[in-house]
Amino acid sequence: MALVTAPKLQQFLASTNGSAVGEISRTQNGNVRALKSAQNTTNANVEQIRTYDKATGKFRTVTLKWIPRFPASAVATTRTTACLGTVPTESSIDVAITRYAEAPQTKICISEMNQVLEGKMEILARYFRISANSIISNINQVAFAQQALNVGTYQDGSVTKAFTLMAGGNPNPGEEGNLMLEYAYIEGEGTPIIVGTGNVARYYNWYNSFSTTQLNGGANAIIGRSDFFFDQYASTALANANAGLMWRPGAIQLLEGNDYGPDARMMNDISEKRIVVDPVSGLAFDYSLTYSSCDDCYFLKISKPWDIAFIPVGTFGAGDTLPTTVRGTLKLTA
Repeated sequence: MALVTAPKLQQFLASTNGSAVGEISRTQNGNVRALKSAQNTTNANVEQIRTYDKATGKFRTVTLKWIPRFPASAVATTRTTACLGTVPTESSIDVAITRYAEAPQTKICISEMNQVLEGKMEILARYFRISANSIISNINQVAFAQQALNVGTYQDGSVTKAFTLMAGGNPNPGEEGNLMLEYAYIEGEGTPIIVGTGNVARYYNWYNSFSTTQLNGGANAIIGRSDFFFDQYASTALANANAGLMWRPGAIQLLEGNDYGPDARMMNDISEKRIVVDPVSGLAFDYSLTYSSCDDCYFLKISKPWDIAFIPVGTFGAGDTLPTTVRGTLKLTA
């Protein structure tokens, strides 16, 4: 009889989502939250299409597709005939998912495994949560470091600019107007996404008078002008205790890969390899539970192929500032 635990684990995780005790509590990882937010994923100019390799059963490539917008110079100022027209050229690039994160393997010996097989999913859920959290934290830090290297320029040509968001220990909302002006310069439409710490976080926290646990975007963001996500790692990635990144929604994309498919083809009576989705982050993890006769135990391995993509040059028309000069992202200090 085939070993089947992943579907039951998935159901248990979904039913207990929102708990926050012991190992269930999560690191904030605001950068991953921002990348996975609806604001960032639904407003992208670039469509993500995951490619499934039937030969290997892996998702290891993402195709980015887009149609460059027409420049203002292409607009006619007189009426054209009905038979004239241009077929927009769809562009695409294939991005190989090369990054990988794997949590320490967890040994589950027979006494615990018997409880799992009897339906006590708390054991697997506990191990899955701590593994998923460690992987998300790793992705959060590695991605942020890469994002910090791919920032654009301000109007004056600088790659970093200081904004006095806090003055004399108090929030300075007038300075946010200068920040939003710079956002407009990078053709930032809609609500900007900001990930930061220190005075950047203090400004958004204090000015809006809501707790740190509510800082991660959504309806509590400042009067709808920005989606702010707190991330203490920003100080390390940006080498400043009061710093952050601001980007146009969709300018940076987290790419997800998987080594296993969603079906049960990789199963037998002593091994199970599937995908399990973490309901907190929305990330789909590779789940491997394998028996070892050496010590009569099972080994649980949780892993995640992933990568990060920046807005491709050519996404917008010739002469647009966004893809060639600023990449839709700005680095700021406060």
